[in-house]
Amino acid sequence: MTGNYNNCFHMVDVDTCAHTQYELNYKKTTVSKQVIPGKMPALQKVDYLRKTSACDFNGKKNIAAVASLNCFYIYSM
Repeated sequence: MTGNYNNCFHMVDVDTCAHTQYELNYKKTTVSKQVIPGKMPALQKVDYLRKTSACDFNGKKNIAAVASLNCFYIYSM
């Protein structure tokens, strides 16, 4: 799991090698997209002020915590 700009973070499933990008927003919904390795996504304008400040993942309980701006998200996989 790693954070990124534009309120996004990436998670890689080591069992299936699936790359998923999650986009945080403040409407209480999270958009997820599968990222195909080797294929570059379309370039977009990067907002350097909206970034994932901190993220952590607990592998035993499959819980992820992500902080961005003044919001804190907890995901249960």
